[in-house]
Amino acid sequence: MSRPTPQRRLGRRLLGVTVLAAVAYPVSLRPACWALSWLRLEGTPEVADAVYWTYLPLAPATVDGPEPVRRGLRWWIGAGMPARTEMHDRSNGVGWSNPGDTYTRWCY
Repeated sequence: MSRPTPQRRLGRRLLGVTVLAAVAYPVSLRPACWALSWLRLEGTPEVADAVYWTYLPLAPATVDGPEPVRRGLRWWIGAGMPARTEMHDRSNGVGWSNPGDTYTRWCY
């Protein structure tokens, strides 16, 4: 059995980093939405804009993706939100509101 060449090791490392990033990116959506809701950061435009632009590529999947993807993303966004949070479906995204708090919309 021959040893992997440096190029092959580099390729495996790049593949590993790519797979990790592909998994970590959508997984990190929940903590970002959770922070917006629990810490009431919707009123801080810089933070709300940063979250909006960071996760904008995932927004179409919440509306136009296959049903299991839509359902999973919406569940993932809503899990851990304050008890009285209401999720709202929009034609181009999703949003949520908390009583006495601002409305957050995530769309494309």
